[in-house]
Amino acid sequence: MSFGPTYQLQCLEQETLRELWRADLPNELGAYNRLEQDGENVFVLAQGRALAFNVATGSRLWATDEFTSFAFFKTFGRAAVTRNGHFDLEWRDASSGEVIAIWGKRDGGFASNVVMAGENVLVEISDNSHRGDGLRLLRVPDALKQRISNATKGAMR
Repeated sequence: MSFGPTYQLQCLEQETLRELWRADLPNELGAYNRLEQDGENVFVLAQGRALAFNVATGSRLWATDEFTSFAFFKTFGRAAVTRNGHFDLEWRDASSGEVIAIWGKRDGGFASNVVMAGENVLVEISDNSHRGDGLRLLRVPDALKQRISNATKGAMR
């Protein structure tokens, strides 16, 4: 079944604009609407999910399989924050896509922004219930702290 035009992700050499690689994106309902990049990966955000590609080779690394009203995605070094099909925020390994930790069940509202604040995370919430919009300070999961600590130790050796 085809939902529209076939989209492709291209990597061009900055000086000459020569194509280095090209990757076909899945033909899905909705559009691809944003790119994010860290030092090793490029993330393509679709209407309802994120796809990760290796910057050097263009090989697809992983993709979320949740389809929500819009993709939520933010990177923090070697970790990424996505939203699952139940609208819960989850931490993923940015290179493998492995879910490291989930921030429990959503108690109403939807995250619209996430910012690191020391060893915690500040989440901007949009909420149509009686609680209203606002900011919530959440603790970074221990599993993520441990993974970041181990990665830092490994890089220092």
